[in-house]
Amino acid sequence: RPLPVRALYGVGPVTANILREGGVELISDLQDFPGDLRPLLGSFAESLRRFAFGEDDRPVEVGEEARSISAEETFLRDTSDRPVLKSSLRELAADIAQRLRNHGAAAHTVQVKVRYADFLTLSRQVTLDEPVAEEESLYRIACYLLRRDNLVCRPLRLLGLSVSALTDSRWQQLSFWCEISGRERLAHGNNMSLTPN
Repeated sequence: RPLPVRALYGVGPVTANILREGGVELISDLQDFPGDLRPLLGSFAESLRRFAFGEDDRPVEVGEEARSISAEETFLRDTSDRPVLKSSLRELAADIAQRLRNHGAAAHTVQVKVRYADFLTLSRQVTLDEPVAEEESLYRIACYLLRRDNLVCRPLRLLGLSVSALTDSRWQQLSFWCEISGRERLAHGNNMSLTPN
């Protein structure tokens, strides 16, 4: 109950801000909310209310080693706004980077997932020769995947980021220049676009 709503699955910075404007900042606020959450959360309201009470029917993976790590944000309003999407993607990358550090791991495979208003869901991934674990690298690779396949061609309902093929983080990340499919390379620059050039 005393945890912030951001601790719940699917609540990113955009959703958290909208909840805060509605007077909901803690999980206890969400549990005790007297009215209908749908004006704030739309179709996500019912799921989030269940999450607040610890009800979640997603399968639990039991094991000592994580096989993959993922994070995603469901937007309350479908959006193609680039600053909103970039902010969300940075938050997702930061979350995954922290969890990789907690596991002492790095990842060879990075995947992005998008869901549109009609619930069509697409994912794209790349497998790298050198494992990555840093927030900035994860963010840049995710931007590259979104741009490469023009995934932000219409407003998004959900944006997700995941990593897999985990390895011990003692592997040195030598460079951000990574081989992709033997030929493509990621450019090491400061500005990443979410749309094709």
